[in-house]
This record gives sequence, structure tokens and C-alpha cells, in this order.
Amino acid sequence: MKPTWISKNSIHFKVYGNGPPLVLFHPSPNSSAMMHDLAMQLASSFMVICPDTPGYGSSPKLKIENPTMKDFAEAFKIMFDDLGFNKIAIYGSATGSQIGIRYGIEYPDQIDHLFLDNCAHFTDDERVSILRSYFPDLTPRLDGDHLVQIWDMVNSLFQYFPWCFKDDEHKLKTPMPPVTILHGIVKDYLKAGVDYDIAYKAAFAHEKVDYIQKLKVPTSILRWQGSILKSYTDRLFDYDLPENVKGQKISADRSLRFKEIAKYINDTNTSSENILGDSITEKLEKYRANNSMNVFKNDPPAPDVEGYYLIKAWHELRDKALLDSGGVNLDPEVLQSQFVQWFCHEDKAI
Repeated sequence: MKPTWISKNSIHFKVYGNGPPLVLFHPSPNSSAMMHDLAMQLASSFMVICPDTPGYGSSPKLKIENPTMKDFAEAFKIMFDDLGFNKIAIYGSATGSQIGIRYGIEYPDQIDHLFLDNCAHFTDDERVSILRSYFPDLTPRLDGDHLVQIWDMVNSLFQYFPWCFKDDEHKLKTPMPPVTILHGIVKDYLKAGVDYDIAYKAAFAHEKVDYIQKLKVPTSILRWQGSILKSYTDRLFDYDLPENVKGQKISADRSLRFKEIAKYINDTNTSSENILGDSITEKLEKYRANNSMNVFKNDPPAPDVEGYYLIKAWHELRDKALLDSGGVNLDPEVLQSQFVQWFCHEDKAI
């Protein structure tokens, strides 16, 4: 099934299937592309909405300095109201789960069910310690060293948590994903740019059991046994949680993860509202995004497990730009923009 690309109020999103509306909020700094496999599992039962969080994927940043989770929830509320969604179910992962929690706090009457994946509780001391090192400056540099830094971050995400604490205490036991997964996350960092940390930091500030305790809507916390956040998710159940908040174990087997989640959502969500009639179809068609981009004729180098392909591609693009400009000094930010177009254009195809 090929999703439909839509843009509403500058928020880009994909639509799969038909039925009661189910929104999938992605982690940071990723995009709706990360939700594709799960959306495919759910599209036979729901109209699945996969937005790019403002500032990520194809959605521009909110015009707010240092936005909070409440600001992100408000932006989505405007979009969902305009599309005529009276009731929605929400699945969110990591940052997406925090957006879902905030949405449930602010707009409980619109929520059928919250499904929270990779959500956690951090102490204030842990949060301060993590934020000191978790978000390095990724300003483009002419030598391409910022790309080395991105690869190191992405590679380390699956070896340590937090990734910046590279010691035995924080070492993970989960297997490394294939290089195609790492490459997809690299592209999300590239598209998010130097402000990749905006929603990320807002989510960390919101990653407290206190907010879950405020929820009054039906809520399921998915306890994925293979999550890098598993121990921090388990902590939530050391606290008194409202009766409307339940836990659901998801096995560690990555190949079964989305199948188990989709089955649980199908079995749990009770909404019978199907709003994909003529009026909403017309709106979706009206807001179809025109995502054409200028791309280079040659394909970027194929990903490799060491991440060398990034520097190889950067040098290839830089050398070509130097040749075309007759050796005039290059602006690293302009070069970065061209690099992102070259590397990420396939994600925007209709």
C-alpha cells in the first residue's frame, strides 16, 4: 500500500488505509518514515495518520522559541480539528509518546485510547546529567566532521543508553540493527539539521511519571522487552498509576514487535467512528503535498557499517562544488542543504 502525502498547516503527514483515525507519533529526530512498517500492519483496520513532527522530516519548525510538549500538542490539535477528527486513538514512541501524553492531558475528550511505546521516567539528576552531553553541536563544517559525529551518535544509540555514556554501566545488550536502519536515522538527523534537538529536549523535560499520573483517558504503556529504554519504562510501574493506565508486555523479538503492537491495538481500541467520507476525502486531496525536489543524477554511495560512505559523499559533493565555483570559498550550510537534498530526496517521493 502506498501512503498519501498530505500537508496541512505546514505539518506534513502520510495517510494509510480507511477506518477510525489512528495517529502514529514518531521518535526524535526521526520522521514519519519510521512509522511505515507499523502503519502497514494497521491500515486494514484504521485510517492511519503519520505526521512529521514540526521541525522534523518535511514539517518546518514551530514559530516558537524553545517549544514545549504543550506547544506541539496545540499544533496537532489545530490540524486534527480542521480535518474533522472528533475522536482519535494515538500511538507514540519516545518523543511521540510524550506528545501523546500531553495531548491526552490537554484534550482528553478527543482521545479514544493512548498507546505509549518507549516512554520512561527520569529523575531530575539524570535529566541534567544526560542533557549535558546528549546533544552535541551539529553545525555543518567544511571538512565534513559533523557527519562523523552524526554517525557516531547513531551507531552508539544502539550500544549505550544514554549514547553519550560509553561505559559498561550504560552498555546495552540488544543486537545492532542492520546498516539500512542506521542509514535511515542518519537521514533523519540530516533533515532535522542543527535544530535536531528541539523536540528531543522538550520530550526529556516531559519524561516524568507525574504527567502519566495526570491522564484520565484509557492508556496502555507498551513494555517492549527489547527497548533501549526498558529499565526506565519499568520504573513507571514502581509508582501509583491511575486505574485507566495499564501495561502490556511486547516481546524482545524485533521481527515480531510491530505485529504484536498492531494486534494489541486492534484488540484494544473500541472506536467505531469512521470519518473517511466524501468531505474528509476532499480535504485530504486538497492538502496533497507537492514534494518535487532537484536531485543529482548520480546516486549517493551505499551505506557501510563504518559510516565511511558519509565522508566519501561529502567530499565528492564538496569537490564538485569547488570545481563548479572555480575554487571560491564554499558556505558549509549551503553545501549541507545540497547534501540533504541528494541523500534524502527519495523520502519525499509521492
